[in-house]
Amino acid sequence: MIGPLILILIHSVLVAYAVIIVVFYLFPHDFYFATPLYLITPVLFFVTSYVIPAGNKLLPFKDVYLEALVCRPVASWCITTIIVASALIWTAAMFDSIHSRYTYMKSLDEALSSIGVDGVALPEPSQLAKAFNALPDRPEVPFILTRASRLLSPDLLTPMFGAYNKAFLDGVDRNAVLKRFGDYEPPHRIAIGNETSNLPRRDPIRFLTAVAFETNNQTEQKWALATLSDLRKNDAGARVQVEIWKHNLTDYGDLKDPKNQAAMQQSIDALDKLLKPDAALGFSSISFVSDHIFQQGLDYAASEKIELQSYGANAADKCRYSDDIMGNYERILTLRRRLSAADLVWWEPPGKLFLYYIYLYLGHQTINIGLDTIKMIDSCPGLMDRLQRMYDAPAFRSFQNPDTWTSATPLSPAFNGAAGVRQLRDWLKLGW
Repeated sequence: MIGPLILILIHSVLVAYAVIIVVFYLFPHDFYFATPLYLITPVLFFVTSYVIPAGNKLLPFKDVYLEALVCRPVASWCITTIIVASALIWTAAMFDSIHSRYTYMKSLDEALSSIGVDGVALPEPSQLAKAFNALPDRPEVPFILTRASRLLSPDLLTPMFGAYNKAFLDGVDRNAVLKRFGDYEPPHRIAIGNETSNLPRRDPIRFLTAVAFETNNQTEQKWALATLSDLRKNDAGARVQVEIWKHNLTDYGDLKDPKNQAAMQQSIDALDKLLKPDAALGFSSISFVSDHIFQQGLDYAASEKIELQSYGANAADKCRYSDDIMGNYERILTLRRRLSAADLVWWEPPGKLFLYYIYLYLGHQTINIGLDTIKMIDSCPGLMDRLQRMYDAPAFRSFQNPDTWTSATPLSPAFNGAAGVRQLRDWLKLGW
């Protein structure tokens, strides 16, 4: 009788193990937040299999099962040994994935607990870095980090903003992430995810390099530029980002010098070329123009043209880009109006768009970014009037409300307070 009893004990442990591993692998969120339910599985199996009959419908199965253990002990032990060996082999093969999922769930649970019900408290950057190391292609960490860093500094200027991002980077295993996702093919609609899970996605390389550049540390910025240039040569959005960063890191000197103006003009022309994808690309270009970086590129090109034309020698030169500038701004507004229906379309808040600060300025709200560029606008007679007419246009009137600019981004009012935590917990149920 000892042999069958030991087999039943082994089988109860196997069943519990199977439930734990399979459920955790497929539904880690359900397992992590309901662990006690699975710990009692072996006890329930043993009691219902050997001690207490579990209903008439199961009795035939129980009788056959127990008879097989008693009458065919050798076969039972062989089958059990094969099953145990197979389970151990599968566990060894999948251990890294299982461990990563558990680490991710634990780190995210700690981060969400620190955020609290009000959604205002900031999680420790080290918690986010640990989760990111485990599963860099999940959306929760980019979402939390984006919200947390902007709560520290909505205008991206305070030292605390760069320090928070730097603390996150210090905890990231960059070499492992670059090795794993260096050849990653981002989905076409990177902002709103794929059709099967509806889980938002963000390219880990683009995210990591963006965080590095926003530290405002020159060493980190050069690393971000070199990494993105090397690993995302065929990504249209990444190429626009690289061109913007190159311009940011270039000192053109005194723009009163025609040679320096010519150098800046070359940079603007290179960015303009990337923002006008060949019509032969067909529908594949839709994902590009839906990306926030496309809007940022249009906006950045417009800002540089405002600066460059302000150094014109005459009235015509001082307004030579005005039509391009207005065209870029109107295109940005049209895109944001047409693409803002989803919960999360763009990963970047509007703080990187100078047009956003123009709207704040025209709405008589206090700003501390872009004031020098706003002064340059007045170098072209009539340009500010055109911007005012755009501001007053009925088609774009909703953008007079700053909340409209944050809509469909991580800073959307829809994610304020407990709503943001609920959204994160909903995402944790998807995409495994």
